[in-house]
Amino acid sequence: MSKMSYGVIMRFLFLVFVSFSLQSCFPPATSTLVGGQYEAKTNTTEYFIFPLGSVSLPGQWVKGNYNSVSGQQWFKKDSISLAIAFTQCDKYEFSKKDLKDFNFVKEYYEWDSKYLADTKKLTRQIIVSDSVNQYIIWRLFGDNFDNHFLFGNKNCAVHNYNVATKKWTEEEKVQFLQRLYLKKN
Repeated sequence: MSKMSYGVIMRFLFLVFVSFSLQSCFPPATSTLVGGQYEAKTNTTEYFIFPLGSVSLPGQWVKGNYNSVSGQQWFKKDSISLAIAFTQCDKYEFSKKDLKDFNFVKEYYEWDSKYLADTKKLTRQIIVSDSVNQYIIWRLFGDNFDNHFLFGNKNCAVHNYNVATKKWTEEEKVQFLQRLYLKKN
């Protein structure tokens, strides 16, 4: 083996070593694919963040703003506003290795609802708590504000839905959120 090829091999091995060393310093990232569109054939608006979650919205919804901090994609149909976020459970500051399944959902509710209620001077109320399907539906309300949320967890993929409308009753909002999460259209 010539001196030149030995030097090239040594530099290559050094770069491989540095690359592996740097990779071990950072937590693994999950690559995601975001998409969706209105499907006229089924009259549904599809939205997904693969591999974290997907949803089929009944009817044609218009995609609105995206909040990069919360990961919420907003949609609008008639006088109904809907925000959807799919995130990894280990990305939250309160997340712990032993905090899983429905216990994660309860902790997420406490963390987020308390923050929102305190900062906006609103009231929070749990409407449905389903430990089997791992979700909580809750309401945040006050002066000229009334939003319903569903927080769920499916294999460390957090589902966050937020619906706001004066057009529907509370029961209709709850049923809508359940259908989205449980994928029943």
